[in-house]
Amino acid sequence: MADYRFLPKEFLERPDWFGRRLDGKWKTVQHDSVEWSYLAAAYYQHLASHEAQRIADEQRLTLDDLADALHTSRSTLRRKFNGESPARLDEILAWAKLLGIEVLPEPSDTDDLAPGPFR
Repeated sequence: MADYRFLPKEFLERPDWFGRRLDGKWKTVQHDSVEWSYLAAAYYQHLASHEAQRIADEQRLTLDDLADALHTSRSTLRRKFNGESPARLDEILAWAKLLGIEVLPEPSDTDDLAPGPFR
């Protein structure tokens, strides 16, 4: 069974940049390790969080507005936007639908799924 207790923000060298800055440096993991899957999930959550927050700011939506529209608590959404807990794919897709954003690019191959030297 998958371990959903990982902290997505811990894959960034500057965890406080999670969901805030796109120029952060990501930690290196072995491409063939289980940890690589967590890195890829953290990376996409980070991209989705950044874009969702950017669009919400443009639309002058507060975290409370988003949480209400997504039927979740403010604290849960804040933790996911900040990488303090993993977001499920259905949650990320709900952010995308609500805000009208594209969050998942189409990778040309599996090496494009995560940041790093195998990109």
